[in-house]
Amino acid sequence: MSTETWVNEFYPTPAEAVVTEEEAIKHSLRKWKGLTPGNLIKHGMTVDTCFSIDDSEGVAFPVSSDSCALCKLFLRWSEKVGDKTCTTDCPLVQTRGAPCDESTEASPRSPWGSWVSYRDPKPMIKLLEEALG
Repeated sequence: MSTETWVNEFYPTPAEAVVTEEEAIKHSLRKWKGLTPGNLIKHGMTVDTCFSIDDSEGVAFPVSSDSCALCKLFLRWSEKVGDKTCTTDCPLVQTRGAPCDESTEASPRSPWGSWVSYRDPKPMIKLLEEALG
């Protein structure tokens, strides 16, 4: 098992090829389910950094806005922020009331923050399932 087998199961379509909101949510949900410990172990993958997973040969897969179908549709450059920021049209913003990488009063650790700090994909999976309805 390898990055190739993981990609075949959890990321068979590049994020930029996804065109509808529903497809983007499903695409993202599939990727994040692939980041659960059991699925990583199944494919011989480890979390290298919060921004990549890799196999025993060092072949990496990025875990970032670059591999997120929702980000491809809803992340835009903001002159005000001086960086990319989610638009309010993003279904995760609409579901949560804030982007997936921002903490809120109700949720001090964002779903993305749970991945970055603890390598925990469950909050993102939960949010994506809520957005899917």
